[in-house]
Amino acid sequence: MPFPKTQDYEKKMAQVQKQVDQAIQRVFQSNEFQRYLEVAAKFPKYSMNNIVMIYSQNPDATMVQGYKAWKELDRQVQAGEKAIKIFAPTFRKVEMTKIDPVTQRPQLDAQGKEITEKKEMLTGFTAVNVFDVSQTKGKELVNIRDIVRDDIRDSAKALNMYRSFSAHLSQKMDVRESAEDFKQHPNVRGFYDRENHAIRINPNVGNSTMQLKTLIHEYAHSQIHRMDSPLKDLPKGHKEAQAEATAFMVTKYYGLDTEAYSAGYIATWAKDIKLAKQALTEIQKVANNIIREMDHVNKERIQEIVNTKPLNKEEERSAFLQDAQIAAVRIGKEFTANPAAFRNEKVEDVKMLLDYAEKMERNEKIPEPMKERYDKIRAEIFEDYDKPEVAESKRAILVDYIERYEKAVHHGEPTPAADREDTSTDRAEKNEKSNVVQFPKSKSGPELER
Repeated sequence: MPFPKTQDYEKKMAQVQKQVDQAIQRVFQSNEFQRYLEVAAKFPKYSMNNIVMIYSQNPDATMVQGYKAWKELDRQVQAGEKAIKIFAPTFRKVEMTKIDPVTQRPQLDAQGKEITEKKEMLTGFTAVNVFDVSQTKGKELVNIRDIVRDDIRDSAKALNMYRSFSAHLSQKMDVRESAEDFKQHPNVRGFYDRENHAIRINPNVGNSTMQLKTLIHEYAHSQIHRMDSPLKDLPKGHKEAQAEATAFMVTKYYGLDTEAYSAGYIATWAKDIKLAKQALTEIQKVANNIIREMDHVNKERIQEIVNTKPLNKEEERSAFLQDAQIAAVRIGKEFTANPAAFRNEKVEDVKMLLDYAEKMERNEKIPEPMKERYDKIRAEIFEDYDKPEVAESKRAILVDYIERYEKAVHHGEPTPAADREDTSTDRAEKNEKSNVVQFPKSKSGPELER
């Protein structure tokens, strides 16, 4: 149920949106687009609006969190530092009729009365204060991403990443190196064949880093401009600009040396703020998804790197939980909003896995029948894990989260959930944790990503 927005709220949000629009216009009109992409690459899981907010206030930021979050990591915001304002969602608990996920009808008790439950509903967004790590002092932090980036800068490691990601994509689409396809255009690095949903890479052009960037560029085309995409008929220059910006962001995220971004077509985006926002949103979303996918493909290598570096408990938890935790939260929210959409996902299995994860997060004892059912689902998933539709299913993502959480517990017991409800301010603070993930402390589980 949507909540009515007050006139004051609407007025404030309109003012903030105006500031965001003005910042976007400056990005394009001042030839700062590459700089914007470099900032966006540091925060791939943030929304376009929050990237613009960070960029316009502190373009040198690398890791932002709330004041309390920094204190929990034994770091203190230094006196006189100016906060960065970003958006965070606000919630309210409301009493709602419990709906059966299969029949989509209200659930009734033994007396025939409707069963109700309290659910958190998104009520809007509010501006919250965060600070960059450069504005704090205290205990030294080891960033997992930085460790991985240092490893991948080695050309041999970049080649391994290119090969493993190419092999991964080949399981769901036609991806090949083929000199034959480039006889007429020997200097072309690669292309995406939209009609056949296929990617071709020229094996004779560029080093392993450039081949990886080319693969990401063409894969971005396949995600944004495929045959069933509403964006497939955009001008060629627009599509190339989106794919190039996405590849630039992803390769920057991994610290790979690539050529400078060619501004070219993006100058036209400055003339249409709506088109510019749509383009930036798509770039951010697709870059985020590709980074997640590449991390998943290379998770064994990432874990190997992490294991060779002495990490404290918080960093170990981050290594195990970061992406899986965020994905699990999203699935829970989607399931609450529209259970019917999960029919092809074995809805009862998804419901059980969400219940299992919630009990695990609260540090409650898992009933034996539930544990047996979980083991059965897990065995079924891993039996067919080589099939993309299984490996990328909601059930597989939830099982991955449960596996990582239970593994992380061996490195430090999570605190049992508190009985109190979080205040919206507490929630906003928790929502700002980016590179370091804490165990959830509220009954609602891990927090939303932005």
